[in-house]
Amino acid sequence: MRRNLIDNGIARAQDGFTVTARGLSEDLDEGVASVANRGVVQLHIEGPGGFVLDLELPGAEAENLVRPIVSGSVEHETEADVARRYLRDHSDNMYPYQIESLKKQAGMEYDQAILDEAMRAITD
Repeated sequence: MRRNLIDNGIARAQDGFTVTARGLSEDLDEGVASVANRGVVQLHIEGPGGFVLDLELPGAEAENLVRPIVSGSVEHETEADVARRYLRDHSDNMYPYQIESLKKQAGMEYDQAILDEAMRAITD
């Protein structure tokens, strides 16, 4: 069985464990990649005391781990996060009612009177 290394990565946990993941191609001796001849993922887990665990997951099983890993590793910005970022980066160029509206969206203390005044100006 021969496989090509496609990609690899190493992650270190705060508790001293190291995980090495290697993505390998289909079995080159079996011909072209197909449902029956998928790649594999090799996981090498090493603990601080010398503990080692080696796993080889078929592509179909490794696929089940991709979404949770990506979901946990990608930054997810909430509406409140966006509002705080806009306040931080652009408040010098905003009207008071815009600032108060973003503060409200960010869950910060805000001045409702300024928002009410802006609403009256729009409806008058």
